[in-house]
Amino acid sequence: MLGFVENAAEARPIADAIVAAHASKKLPARFDGHLVVQPLADVKLQAPLPRPPSMRDGYAFRQHVETARRNRGLEMIPEFDQFPVFYFTNHGGVVGPGDVPVRPLHLEKLDFELEAAVVVGRGGKNLTVSQADDAIFGLTIMNDWSARALQMEEMKLNLGPAKGKDFATSLGPWLVTVDELAAKAKKTDKGASGTSRCGRA
Repeated sequence: MLGFVENAAEARPIADAIVAAHASKKLPARFDGHLVVQPLADVKLQAPLPRPPSMRDGYAFRQHVETARRNRGLEMIPEFDQFPVFYFTNHGGVVGPGDVPVRPLHLEKLDFELEAAVVVGRGGKNLTVSQADDAIFGLTIMNDWSARALQMEEMKLNLGPAKGKDFATSLGPWLVTVDELAAKAKKTDKGASGTSRCGRA
């Protein structure tokens, strides 16, 4: 999947052709001795990107930052509006849907935050806003797990987060491309205006 994301310009048209052939029932039942289509009930879904080369978790919402700082007895700071702030989370700790591996110490105030993960398809550094938008491949659901009791003790040392955050990050089950989301949003807008009937996303 990582190779698909990194080479989307070449891989995506081929994938679209396969999906179209499946929709029109033109795909064979088997290819090279294997079933072409597997029923969802017969498979175990993994994270769409089980081993991303890098993962960064950033501050995105002022209210969230203000609350987090207030809980630590700190005032809001103006630097939040001056540049993006993030930390590198453990890209080797990605898990998919289902059970999350934890140790006994993690269970003390085990917490998760439901987040949207932005998957970058093309590399880049110090991009402009428009360049950054163009580099986005798609989005997936992310559960950011935290062992809060352990995390609060670690953060007293003003470095980290460390083991209170690095044991698991859930991704998936679906990775949706930007153009798919845009097409769905357009249909939803038409449905809302009464010009077309469409189910809500």
